[in-house]
Amino acid sequence: MGDQADWMSQLCPQLWDVPLHHLSIPGSHDTMTYCLNRKSRISRASSWLLHLLGRVVPFITGPVVMKWSVTQTLDVTQQLDAGVRYLDLRIAHAPEGSTRNLCFVHMMYTKALVEVTPSLR
Repeated sequence: MGDQADWMSQLCPQLWDVPLHHLSIPGSHDTMTYCLNRKSRISRASSWLLHLLGRVVPFITGPVVMKWSVTQTLDVTQQLDAGVRYLDLRIAHAPEGSTRNLCFVHMMYTKALVEVTPSLR
């Protein structure tokens, strides 16, 4: 994959005044799922059945849910370098007992918001 970090600077002058909502801009779906792993906790928003299976057969449920959930393999910086210009960031309260209240989520909790925010500046 070539470096596409500056693709917007290469737009033809006719597009400079086009409103953003009229352009198709590359984005990433569930941006933060690149960091999910088999030990990631299933989110509270997931179904009761998934939580039950997670307690009964966690060695099966975790890997299966992870495969369903991961939509990205590149971290945020790599996605931006690849040309992505909008990020799908889903944030939820972490489970009770966590010292970090807000985490990124897509069926499973990923990194805490405070871990990633500095790299988004």
